[in-house]
Amino acid sequence: MKRNKGTDTPVAQQDHILIFGLGFTGLRLAKVLEQRKWKVSGTVQTLEKKREIERLNPKIVVHVVDKSLANDTSKQNELFEGVTHILATAPVNRSTGKDPILEMVGDVIGLLAVNGKLTWVGYLSTTSVYGDHKGGWVNENTETIPTLKRGRLRKQAEISWLGTGAPVHIFRLPGIYGPSRGTIARARKGTAKLVVKEGQIFSRIHVDDIVGVLLASIEKPNPGRVYNVVDDEPEANYVVTEYAYNLLKLPSPQKQTWEDAKNTMSAMSLSFFSETKRVANHRIKEELGYRLLYPTYREGFPAQIKEENELLQEQEEQGKNIKHETTPLNLLQILPVRVGLGLGIFYVNYALNVLIWTIKSWRKWVSQILFSPRYQNIACILVDNGSLRPEPTITFRSYASKLQSMMEALSSSKTISVYAASARHSNKIPPEELGGKPAEILPDTLVKLLDDSSVVPDLIVCIPIFLGRSKTVTSYIPSCIEKSLAKSRKSVPYLITDTLVTSCGRLDELNNMSSIESLLCNMILRTKGKIQGLGDKGCPVVIVDHGSPTREVNQIRRGLAASLRRKLGDNVTCVIDCSMERRQDKAYDFNEPLLENVFDFGGLQEGPLILAYVFLAPGRHAGKGGDIEEILQVVKSRHPKLEIYQTGLLADEENSEDFLSLLQSRLLSVL
Repeated sequence: MKRNKGTDTPVAQQDHILIFGLGFTGLRLAKVLEQRKWKVSGTVQTLEKKREIERLNPKIVVHVVDKSLANDTSKQNELFEGVTHILATAPVNRSTGKDPILEMVGDVIGLLAVNGKLTWVGYLSTTSVYGDHKGGWVNENTETIPTLKRGRLRKQAEISWLGTGAPVHIFRLPGIYGPSRGTIARARKGTAKLVVKEGQIFSRIHVDDIVGVLLASIEKPNPGRVYNVVDDEPEANYVVTEYAYNLLKLPSPQKQTWEDAKNTMSAMSLSFFSETKRVANHRIKEELGYRLLYPTYREGFPAQIKEENELLQEQEEQGKNIKHETTPLNLLQILPVRVGLGLGIFYVNYALNVLIWTIKSWRKWVSQILFSPRYQNIACILVDNGSLRPEPTITFRSYASKLQSMMEALSSSKTISVYAASARHSNKIPPEELGGKPAEILPDTLVKLLDDSSVVPDLIVCIPIFLGRSKTVTSYIPSCIEKSLAKSRKSVPYLITDTLVTSCGRLDELNNMSSIESLLCNMILRTKGKIQGLGDKGCPVVIVDHGSPTREVNQIRRGLAASLRRKLGDNVTCVIDCSMERRQDKAYDFNEPLLENVFDFGGLQEGPLILAYVFLAPGRHAGKGGDIEEILQVVKSRHPKLEIYQTGLLADEENSEDFLSLLQSRLLSVL
């Protein structure tokens, strides 16, 4: 948080929304937020449209974007500078089948989320994801089984947006109407037909109610939530159209039967009549507390006509001549849309590449360090969190032995002893479950080294077997060492290495995956290869960790997901991260979603899916008979069509070479 010069008074960051697609709904929302003193910026596809908007709205920040944005870091930094909220209104790219925004800047959005810079993200989807329900009711919990291509593409786009790790909210929209849009606009032109098809029902919504729901969601964010944004009265299209003609006092065309009309309709029109459903809207009312401005078309259509007439009259008074079929942009442009301009540049630190190159080049200088006379007797302790089960202790004892052998092979002039200890719990494991050798927690190992050893080490190095800098790493381990040194009255220097993942969340790190990310990537690809019939097609991936009360550790998981999306490419349709468990207090909401409910997201309820474990070794949570196994049994009972394929764990034998190399690099980095 910024602070005033010369004081400690915090200055709240101004809300800044980036609207991808300054069209009908986007401009409408921009107007309201500008009135609330927000900074508002948005995107268009052409320079002509940019100039058209800016001519009547000189304060709006309009960016022209195209595919080149994906590789233009400077433009990305300019676009996202200071952004706290994002609204995505763009349709799916029908040529690629993917969301165009995520194709260009999905990784950047994920990294903004990792860094905690995004408060709210909205994605405008469609009710076509529900498919055909023969006129029956659907709500947000209804399984999504789209029958049309656009519905299938939107369903996949929803999954992809939820998989960014950003605080995404999905808004499923029906047909939108408002000034110069929808049934009224077609009736003015005389192109609206009265097609009677038995049982055919449509839902609709006024654009101002979309804006209202978005604002209500911004006030009450609930990431991962899906909302149907429809009015209270689904109705047959011919009934609504006839009402529009009567309101406009225009002659209504004759009704047509479906059999007569379908032979003259376009493919797009035919597709709209191929499915029918009634869409419920209870959630926007009960959860967001939103009250519809226009509960039905009977309130919305008169309001649309009134607004259009007022706009036309205003333009006529200004000596302008427009037709009734004025574009949404022209109508909206006379409503001032004022946007605050967020200045500054988001700088990227490319020096990381040099650092990574240096680490990879350790073989060139490692012998010089190892043969340095400074430290001759080094004690290295691998410290894991600890478990009441024997498997983690057995696993890390094995790695300690292998690491010691590797270090001995590098230098015969130094004594490097490697031990395995836990922060807690493992000393309670019956020794007979560990081959007769009791497990040690960190204080036990330190006592052995400082008090019981005939040769006290010159240096103690602790390698935390933790993914991120939890309080155990930042507080407990150094405190434990300090207390042991004070008690023994020995003056022995000590070093604590980086955790297994050093950092996540910078733009320049996307192409420099850490060893843990590489391990996860390989585990996912191996698991994908075992799914019969999948071939080259992608499938969803869910990565799960334990959950943490420390936000920085949680950001590691989100950073892993963001990097994996880029690395795995078309091998996956999305990568969604979740926690196994969390503390109940609202302060720990950053751990959401939880494993038990992540599969309730649209598109994760059926078919093959890969569950990737961000766990090191089997124990009470991961592995046979663990908590995750129980959670998955409940999930499968709710979603019987779901096929979950599970990866191994990070420190499994199949990953031992890479994991051991990671431990060695941590040790060498501090010597």
